[in-house]
Amino acid sequence: TPKFLGIPFSDKQFEQAATLISLYFFVTGISWLCFVGMGYPAVDSLFEVASAIGTVGLSTGITSPDLPVFLKGVLSVDMLLGRLEIFPWLVVFYPGTWFGQYLEEK
Repeated sequence: TPKFLGIPFSDKQFEQAATLISLYFFVTGISWLCFVGMGYPAVDSLFEVASAIGTVGLSTGITSPDLPVFLKGVLSVDMLLGRLEIFPWLVVFYPGTWFGQYLEEK
């Protein structure tokens, strides 16, 4: 049984935590690739994306009024995902979860 700080947790809990962490890495990677693809420095871009997802507000100077609209949108989505977490957004955009058990019971 896996343990964290001496506290055991189930395989399901481990899977859920790993899924959440993986989703954050995936979103960070995709957002970072958008910045790098637009010609911004790799390390500064990663810092900007991590700052947006963490809703920290720190910047290396990339984020400015001169930032392309597409990248402003990427950072805005990162901020929403970081602030409200990823799973609620997946529920909103996945129609199968809208009615939950009501459909399964019928």
